[in-house]
Parts: sequence; structure tokens; C-alpha cells
Amino acid sequence: MRFIRPSATLAFAAILGMGLTACTPSGTPSGTLAEDSTVAPADCKVTSIGYSPNTLQTEFYQNFGNALKAAADAEGISYRDDDPLQDALNQVSGIENMITAGVQSIAVRAQDANALSSAVAFAAEKNVTLVSLFGAFPGANVTVGPDNTELGGAIGQEAGKSLLDLKPGKSSYNVVILNNDSLGEAIIERRTSMEAAFKKLVPDYTVVANVEALTEMEGNDALNTIIQKTRDIDVVLSTNDSSSLGAVSALQAAGFQPGKDVVVAISGSTERDLQSIIDGLTPGGPYGDYDVWAKATLNAMKKSACGEPITDADRALPLSIVDSSNAQELYDKTYNK
Repeated sequence: MRFIRPSATLAFAAILGMGLTACTPSGTPSGTLAEDSTVAPADCKVTSIGYSPNTLQTEFYQNFGNALKAAADAEGISYRDDDPLQDALNQVSGIENMITAGVQSIAVRAQDANALSSAVAFAAEKNVTLVSLFGAFPGANVTVGPDNTELGGAIGQEAGKSLLDLKPGKSSYNVVILNNDSLGEAIIERRTSMEAAFKKLVPDYTVVANVEALTEMEGNDALNTIIQKTRDIDVVLSTNDSSSLGAVSALQAAGFQPGKDVVVAISGSTERDLQSIIDGLTPGGPYGDYDVWAKATLNAMKKSACGEPITDADRALPLSIVDSSNAQELYDKTYNK
């Protein structure tokens, strides 16, 4: 799949945003995917939504939540969120509390896909739809997100190109992998795609460490532990921007110069991601426009709550590439308003 620059992304957003009509659940969800449902009555109207990421302690999920709230506010839809702090039981209770409070659809980034069964059953009982973000979980009415093969491939490709520019001609390279495999199949797909794209460019390498790290602190702690065992590191491949930033800070504290003697892969969707690319600490990678993604997610939530068919375009969250050539422009667009 090819990548589109931000201008094209915004054009695609207009397509995703078409038909954002107000809608209220009528009838009982069957438990099957929303795209299998029949078209809802014309008086269907959504007035309240919820948001349950696996954590609100990372900038990405904070920014996405802010954009989703703004999209809901613009249409007069009330918004609630809950922070489970990466605890699966907390997420279940938080989702159930939002359902009890009267939301009609909840966007969920599952901490543990298999632990949500009681929340799924309660949602079905109360005619509330669950829209899964960035990876499916059993019982979700619909899943929205970027293509994880595309996303992981972009991370691996940008890191591989940067490594070959930085250290051309080496017979082999030493790689650290920071994974988020516990988050489920979609993130495993992202990691394997990242590794496959990297391997196409850099076929000869040794993985010196492969550890799980989701948050910035976990990324920092992981690199600190790895550095104590070996300083022979050429590249850090990560499926998560927060752990990438943690790796950058750990490498700097240990006397490395990210971007000059070690490459740290990143996706560029937060303020600090973009700043790290501008500063030359990271090479760049896939970029998602929060406003575009939030409007598309809200559209899917409304359609699922109203029992309307869900199309492939409704499920797709578009990606572009951010690197040193456009990072400042995107930073200014998003943060210097």
C-alpha cells in the first residue's frame, strides 16, 4: 500500500467524514458486526459516547481522546472517558460504568482482548455498541484503525533507510526490539511487518534483545537494562512511540547520540515524536492526523449505534509519512495553533 502526504490525507478525511448524520440506537444489537445490521430508522440519534483506551498516560491516547471529544462536541454529543491504567479489570469496570451512565457507543483500545467478555455481554444487554480501536477483540461491533501491516512496514522501512545512511557497509547490525505483543494480534502483526520491512533493507542483523515496553518509562527501563549488558547497539525497533522516546532518553543518559550513532525507530503522531524528528534524534515514520482519525471513529460509532452498514472506508484510518522534510510543518499545524 502506498503512503499519502498530509494534503492527500485530509482529502481522504473528507470522504471518511461524509454522512456524519445524527443517529439513537433502536432495537437490540445482534452481537454480530455492525456491517451485518440493517439500516436504522431515520429518527436514530446518538447523544452520548465513551472512550476507553488501555491507558491515558501516553500522549497519543490523550491526543486521540481530545480529538474525539472535540468531534463529539461539534455535533452536540456528550463525551465520557475512563483511564484503566493498563489494568484489564479496571477497563472492564470503567466500560460498565460508562454504560450505566447512559453512553450509546464506546471506542475501546483493549488492554486484554480476552478479558472484556463481561463488558461485551453487559454492552449487548444495554444496547450499547463497542467500537474497537487499533485491533479487534471478541464481541466488538466494528473495528477501526490504520492497516497494521502498512503501519509496521513504514516504521521498519524508515528505520532501515536511516540505518543504512548512518552506517553504510557494515557486514551485520545489532538490533534491539521493543514490542507490545501483550496487546494482541493486531500489534503482533504491526511488529512482524516492521521486522519484515526492516529485513528487506537490512538482511544481515542480530537481535540482541527483544523485550516488551509500552510506556515511556518501560522503554527507558528496558534500554537501561540492555545497555548494562551491551553497548553494541545499532538500531532500536519499536512498535510504540512512547517506548521509543524512553529509549532515546536512556541512550542519551548513557552517552549515546541518537540519530548519529544509533537509530531509534518511531511513529510521528505526538508533539514530542515530531520534535524528536525535527531535532534529528529519530528518523520519522507513519503519521496519523488525530482530527481525521477522531471524526472517522465517531462516524463508525454513530453508524454502529444506529445499526447502519459499516463500509471499508468507515473502518480505515489513513496514514501518511512524516520525516525531516515535513515534521516542522506538521508540528506547526498541530501544536502552534
